[in-house]
Amino acid sequence: MLLAATNSGTLIIALPDLERSLHTSLLALVWVILAYLIAATVLVLNAGRLSDLFGRKRAYVGGFLLFALASLGAGFAGDATALILWRILQGIGSAFLFANAAALVTDAFPKHQLGLAMGANTMIAAIGLVLGPVLGGALVAISWHWVFWFNVPLALAGAAWGALVLRELAKPDTVRGFDVLAAGTIRSCSADWPPPRRCCPHGSSSSAARARLCST
Repeated sequence: MLLAATNSGTLIIALPDLERSLHTSLLALVWVILAYLIAATVLVLNAGRLSDLFGRKRAYVGGFLLFALASLGAGFAGDATALILWRILQGIGSAFLFANAAALVTDAFPKHQLGLAMGANTMIAAIGLVLGPVLGGALVAISWHWVFWFNVPLALAGAAWGALVLRELAKPDTVRGFDVLAAGTIRSCSADWPPPRRCCPHGSSSSAARARLCST
């Protein structure tokens, strides 16, 4: 959570340097930011479903590795198009981190400590938002490339920590299947809550989810 939250703040500080170095437009720079946010937001539900199928630990560690790879590539980007593509990949990695951070905390702590644990998790993300611009200013003084490259050792450290320390406490979902259409239906109906019956994902692989969503 700290890594993903810090990333956005550091990049904002580097935008003027990116404009000069990549000889790009302001619109392209806006998409450099939006591509990451859209990918992370749109795919977080799908990332959560994949985590249920294959394990939260695997998905969390995989998210770190994907984020590290995308950060390394973004630092070597030679134009705005390449940078936007790498940012989309960063967003996909962040989707797996966002989808599993709270779930892993919930699995790891007993109920009487869960409030404190979730509060600490949220506080870490808030610290990242504050720390991002400060760190971005220091990194831009070296080079804009380091705004992305500084993520690589941190993401690799997070992946190593997750692989060595975390335990897979939740059992994988016994109902196999990945319903992309149902996930998209849930997202499209999120602005209309409680959902009308036309929004109930009857093709969803999770009958429990259908029952909760379609109870109204």
